[in-house]
Amino acid sequence: MPSRTGEPRPPEGADGERENEPERRLSALLQLFLYWRDLATPSARAEFLRTLAFGFFLLGVMVGGMLARYFWELFQSGRSVAEADPTLLVLPLVVSLMVFYPLWTMVSGATKNFFAIVAAFQNGFFWQALLSGIRPFP
Repeated sequence: MPSRTGEPRPPEGADGERENEPERRLSALLQLFLYWRDLATPSARAEFLRTLAFGFFLLGVMVGGMLARYFWELFQSGRSVAEADPTLLVLPLVVSLMVFYPLWTMVSGATKNFFAIVAAFQNGFFWQALLSGIRPFP
């Protein structure tokens, strides 16, 4: 059956997904409204800010682990800080969000404890091992 503009409509899915589209939009808007309403309470806002601050803290610890790894390898090769290559220091920062995401999914629902801080540093220190299995698409 053609649409109001006269163009043919795409075929419906087996589960009638075009029929449920308005309900899904309404459901998404309702969920967004409820989330923002709940965030408007002072305790929810405070918890959100604590979680956000903890996430940024873990990101900083992880980047510190990445830089520690670089300097560890630099000193192991017998070079000094003056011989550090700034371009090689930037590479861990470029991939830091890709390394941070699995860590955040692991600790975001858990209690904030020392393990999360250690895990953040380890993920940063061993970032090359975490990304070693990634290969380009053929």
